[in-house]
Amino acid sequence: MAVARRFCLPLLAVGVGAVASAIAGASQSSARSVGAGSLAFVANDPLGIAYGIARIGRDGSGQRLISSRPSGATGVWQAADAAWSPDGRWLAFDAENDIWIMKRDGSASRRITSGAETDDSEPAWSPNGRQIAFTRYHVRSDRSTIAVVDVTGGNADEITAGASPSWAPDGSRLVFVRGDFQDSEIFVADADGSNVRRLTSAGAGSSDPAWSPSGREIAFAGNGDMTPSTRRPRSRTRLGPRSGSRLR
Repeated sequence: MAVARRFCLPLLAVGVGAVASAIAGASQSSARSVGAGSLAFVANDPLGIAYGIARIGRDGSGQRLISSRPSGATGVWQAADAAWSPDGRWLAFDAENDIWIMKRDGSASRRITSGAETDDSEPAWSPNGRQIAFTRYHVRSDRSTIAVVDVTGGNADEITAGASPSWAPDGSRLVFVRGDFQDSEIFVADADGSNVRRLTSAGAGSSDPAWSPSGREIAFAGNGDMTPSTRRPRSRTRLGPRSGSRLR
């Protein structure tokens, strides 16, 4: 069963409207990550053809496009899915179907994954900053896996089926999505892909999971009451990562 590679859902974003209006000649698309006093997000050009990573201060100052075409890039340069490293010094992102990293000022861009007929996206730094989990979409077989790669590059380990990974604060587990679009569910697994457990079972289009800083809760987007027979407009729900029980 294929996993939807990207979700466009109304998740919480801090100051997104202000950021959008502050970037001259660009439209905001998908705020991703806050770190070291700055917000990193994807900015489209006016035609929506090319896009890159932009950075802006939390107070709306200092906005600028920081991703630029590196020497190793080919084709049309489009960068997306910005994610800060835990120390705030680096950003991971996807471009040209691979995962890249660059310094917070946009310099020293380098590709850390590569693969034939695969599309790598949605990078997530491990809490210790040594690894990046990401979604790897296999074009021919129309399936997605969670993969993990060292920030220095090298071969990525595909640890389990799924998409949209997020690390537990202690780095011991990952939460992610499995399923097709409106039937996707939230799962957790150990960091090596073992002990996979499903947390939701509503067939309600669950997506975009994120751990709380305490590691006691997981927030995600879903359809209202999270039961198939009583679907409501999309809401945000929190679950306990061990039992999958709803938290108030």
